[in-house]
Amino acid sequence: MTRGAKIGTASVVALVVMFFACAGALPGPVIFLFYLPVAWFSYLRRVIPEMQVDRSAVISASICVVGVLIIGHFIARWLWRESVRDVTRQWRLRWTIAGVSIVLLMFTSGIAATGVAHQSWWLAKSDRPIYSRWPESRKRHACVINLESIGAVLKKYADMHGGALPESLDRLQEISGFSANDFVCAAKELEPRDKSASIEEISYVYLGAGLSLPVDPAIPIVCEPLSFHDGQGMNILFGDMSVKWIERDKAADVVTRAR
Repeated sequence: MTRGAKIGTASVVALVVMFFACAGALPGPVIFLFYLPVAWFSYLRRVIPEMQVDRSAVISASICVVGVLIIGHFIARWLWRESVRDVTRQWRLRWTIAGVSIVLLMFTSGIAATGVAHQSWWLAKSDRPIYSRWPESRKRHACVINLESIGAVLKKYADMHGGALPESLDRLQEISGFSANDFVCAAKELEPRDKSASIEEISYVYLGAGLSLPVDPAIPIVCEPLSFHDGQGMNILFGDMSVKWIERDKAADVVTRAR
């Protein structure tokens, strides 16, 4: 096999693995190995905008590094001159920079090792499973589908009752063709579902009691508890029966519109 053929084969295999990993169709350990080198990009994209630079700390750290370089260089030159009796060779600045860089790298590695140990212990003690058959993106999408189904049935219910929305979601049972599984959020970790959900397992918060269609598109009708989806936000069904993902910092303000 030529080098070009090997590269082409490896590329195809990588694309296939990436497709199945994004679809959540690979075993947990394989997904972990896939996310290990690539998940840093999404992490940095999410975290960097939230970072705040402490200018005073940066200035203080820079002064300390420069001071260590200057003092360390003079001390290293003195030790070199006293220990090596070869006047033709002198201690070089790049050696000092290399030594300080190694010390900083060791310090950073120590902090990273401590963080890895701490997080590993936290994962080992956590009650939540390390691997999930449903990635968070799939859970969010499943909840979008559920809320869209609930919105369609709410509209059908309103058409049957002069535009009035029900007082609670359990009233939707009288609508034929509606599955109780649509009441259960995928983030509730009930999969695999080997049986149909009961109406008592409602995951969503109903905010449409007392309202009648048409409703202001900015008014939320049904939402998820903020504790779902790792507390990152919630899917909300609005008055125009559209479903949108709302981030955590804006979710509370949006939900209060229904009150």
